[in-house]
Amino acid sequence: MDEELLSHPESRAVGPFPRSHILFRENTPCANVFCLRSGVVKVSRQGSNGRAIIVCLYGPGDFLGVNEVLRGAPWSATATVAQDAILQSIPGPLFR
Repeated sequence: MDEELLSHPESRAVGPFPRSHILFRENTPCANVFCLRSGVVKVSRQGSNGRAIIVCLYGPGDFLGVNEVLRGAPWSATATVAQDAILQSIPGPLFR
């Protein structure tokens, strides 16, 4: 199924994004799922003290946003490029 989604005509490569580039912010609308093709992405949430808490690091082949798209929810965290990255953007409706 992954290859079907990645090769779908509506799926497209985005980037490259440099280190420190913010891909999306916590609590903003999520319309697409991203597959990380290269690089590293750091996902963090804002703690009660206002500081970022790292939740996860993603590498090549990992998907970001599947849960949010399936639930119709906003992004649950902020994603920042930790190492120059290229992603595949997949429209959310393809997951439904």
